[in-house]
Amino acid sequence: MNVSYSITEHNTVQVLSINSLLDEWQNRQILKELQYKIDQGANEFVVDLAPLSLVNSIGLNFLLSLFTKTKQKGGALVLANVSKRVQRILDITKLSAVFTVCPTVEKAVDNFSLQLAV
Repeated sequence: MNVSYSITEHNTVQVLSINSLLDEWQNRQILKELQYKIDQGANEFVVDLAPLSLVNSIGLNFLLSLFTKTKQKGGALVLANVSKRVQRILDITKLSAVFTVCPTVEKAVDNFSLQLAV
C-alpha cells in the first residue's frame, strides 16, 4: 500500500496530512518520524483527516499513540477535517471525548494560540 503523507509546520504546530491510516507498518514509520520531531521539542500536532473516509482500529491506535506521545511532553493533539463517518467511529468508541476536533486545519492551529492566551 502506498500511503502518502506530509508534515508541515504552521507557527510551532506540526501538521500531519495523511491519506490513509489503514496500514500498521506505514503508521509505525510515520510515528518514528513524528517521534524524532517530538525528541527535537515539538509537542503540538494537528492531524488533517480530510482525505480519510474511513479509519479502523489500526488508525485509532496510531492516533492514540501520537496523542499519548504529545501528552507525555506536555503538548496536545488536535484532529482536523474529520468526516462524518470518522466522527461516528470516534463517537462509538468514545474517543470523541479524548480528541479535540476542529473543522479545519487553520482552526486547529488557532486552537493552540487560543490555549496560550488563556
